[in-house]
Parts: sequence; C-alpha cells; structure tokens
Amino acid sequence: MADPPIDVSKIPELARRLVYQDFRVALPACALNFDRDTSRVTGSPRLQFQFTDRKLRVDPDIPGAPVIGYAGGGYCIAHDLRDGDPLLMLSCDGAPHGFYDTGGAAPPQGGLSHSLASMVAFPGGRVSDPNAPTPPANAPGECLVGAVDGSAAVRLRGASLPAPDELGSMVLAVAGPEASLLAGGPDAADPVACANEVQANLAALNAAIAALPTTGNPIADLAVTAIKGALLAWVNALQPMGDLKMRVEGPVPLP
Repeated sequence: MADPPIDVSKIPELARRLVYQDFRVALPACALNFDRDTSRVTGSPRLQFQFTDRKLRVDPDIPGAPVIGYAGGGYCIAHDLRDGDPLLMLSCDGAPHGFYDTGGAAPPQGGLSHSLASMVAFPGGRVSDPNAPTPPANAPGECLVGAVDGSAAVRLRGASLPAPDELGSMVLAVAGPEASLLAGGPDAADPVACANEVQANLAALNAAIAALPTTGNPIADLAVTAIKGALLAWVNALQPMGDLKMRVEGPVPLP
C-alpha cells in the first residue's frame, strides 16, 4: 500500500510547532534557593503549555539564573529573594552566565538560544486577583521604597502628586520603638535633641531664676541681679536650634 501524499502546505505549521515546543522568550516564575553571594536564583515557572498530546505541562525549574537588579553608576538597590517571590524570567539569545560570572563576553553554546538554559531573572511583580484585589504597599500618589509592610521604608511625596496642596516631602517610616531610625551607621547611639523642647526647658530655667526674690542683703541681691542679667543675655543670644526641613515626632511624654 502506497504512503499517503504529503500535504506540503502543512510543513511550515508543523515546523513552527516543533520550534515553539522549546523556544522561550519570557516566563512568569517564583524564586527558589536564592544564592546572595553569586546573585543566582532557581526559577520555578508558572506558565502552562499544551503539547501535542494535549496535556498541560509546566517547564521544569530553571537553576542558576542570574538575577538582574537595579544597579548602575556605582549605585544599586540590593535585597535578598525569598522562596515564592515573583520573577519574570527572560530568555537571551545565548547562555548569559559567562558574562555574569566574569564580566567578559560569554562564549557561544550551541542550542541554548532562547531556551530555559539562557534565562535571567528579574525580581518583581505581585499577585493580586482582579476579582478580589489587594492594595499595593504605597498610598495613592506616593512612592515607597523599603519593606512592603511599611515597617522600614522611605515614603516619597512629590509636589502635587498625592494632593494638589502637597509641596514635596519625604517620610522615613520605622516601626521600632527605640533606636530604630539610625543616621550614620548601625551603631549610632546619640539621640537627637528636639529644638522645641530644649528651648522650652531653657526658657523655663530663665523664668525660674528671674523669679528669685530679693533677700534684703545688698551684697547677695547684687549677685542675684548679676546672675539674672547674665542668664537673660545668654538666653537672648541663643542661636536657632530647629532645622526648617527635618521634623521628628518628639520625645515620648514622661509620666
């Protein structure tokens, strides 16, 4: 029995399907086994494919993918990845590991173009069901950099962005009750003096001394008058102690 004739019109479609079985461009994935010293992560794909047997499959885990973070000009935003963090895996024209290992040009490796073995990982994105959406970490019109729960974050408010009357401000938000906002380094120990309270205490001290009664002793009263005058002159000559831009909530009131 003779073989059935080949329909040459279907060859391009069959070839396309064969190529697309292994051809990859980008995949949503979740992070696994992040290696912070090498900035590598295993990506667990989260996109299903239907093959010729019509069964749904997910690509296998992609180990050792270079993590692409925000960096340049001597600056970076550096953070670790936890298992389950969303990723976008991007497939390159060839295996990129040689460049991210040494900084040199990556040598060609046959058959790895636009495959699972040529992927890099971009951290980011978040899961939010359109039918039951969850709000993002930032308030409307704000830019937040830091912990998603706001426990340690910088909140940026550009002029007129959150509200028309906003002139531009920045909030350093911390949740720790003591020594949680440190300037200069993690060992910063000197607390900030609050100008309003310091000036109020000095004014109270001046008022208390100014209210000292006379003693009736000319020599003692002369000394008291000199002390009052000297203290008043010192208080009046004090330089401003408040910063016009930076504000803090102030000390916790004592019982």
